[in-house]
Amino acid sequence: MPDPSLCLCATVWSLRQYLSEEKEWSWARKFSAIEEAGFDGLMSPPLGLEYARALFGFVKANGEGDIFVVPELGNAHPAYGLSCFPDVWRDACVTGQDLRKIWSEA
Repeated sequence: MPDPSLCLCATVWSLRQYLSEEKEWSWARKFSAIEEAGFDGLMSPPLGLEYARALFGFVKANGEGDIFVVPELGNAHPAYGLSCFPDVWRDACVTGQDLRKIWSEA
């Protein structure tokens, strides 16, 4: 049986408005700082497609190995679900298509 290993991820929240709100680092600088600090990856709240473009571009330019993307879109059956809520599975499928396209263009 192989020995367990540790995968330590930084959070994008830890670099939010870093250095300051007026002089916030670019996405590329944040990704570089995470890599330079020795983290194995990063966890992020949903930040949109521009963030995905920046992240994918950085990974393709500087990274090695695989990237795991886990879109968080909501629960298919929340206790407070309303009929006007979108279909989260369809949203997940569209998001997957969008992310594959962004990956191929990065």
